[in-house]
Amino acid sequence: MNSMANQWLSFSQLIECAEMKKLVWRLRKKSARISVDTCSSSESSFESMALARRRKSSVAAKASSHCAVCTKSFGLLGSGKKACRVCGQMVCSKCQVRKTVCTVRPWENAAILEKKLPVCGPCIQDVLSDNALDVARDEVHLRVYTRDSDWWSMSE
Repeated sequence: MNSMANQWLSFSQLIECAEMKKLVWRLRKKSARISVDTCSSSESSFESMALARRRKSSVAAKASSHCAVCTKSFGLLGSGKKACRVCGQMVCSKCQVRKTVCTVRPWENAAILEKKLPVCGPCIQDVLSDNALDVARDEVHLRVYTRDSDWWSMSE
């Protein structure tokens, strides 16, 4: 009976790992797209990409006064609102899920990093519907062009 329970627990961990892998893939893909869109060839350093991301997200944060999912007003203080790390839309605390993602830190001593990121419900559904084989193929291609440090250190 104990081994059967362990198998079921392992199965749920596999599903969670697959979901996390798809989310990390989507973040890498977004990072690769941003680095191509926001930086000219003379400004291809990580610092210029991070600066461009911060400017873009702060403009979006100031402009939105309602949740992108439920359209609830954030009020005067805007408490509980966070930018979805996948789509960049501002969402309230009820419409966001803090998903844990892990990556290996190759740019220093290879360590596993774990972080909780705000993601909106529609993006979670979109990420989960991605074809696993397409994700695996594209991940091999993206690994050549992106670094995890590009999307990992983006501020929340």
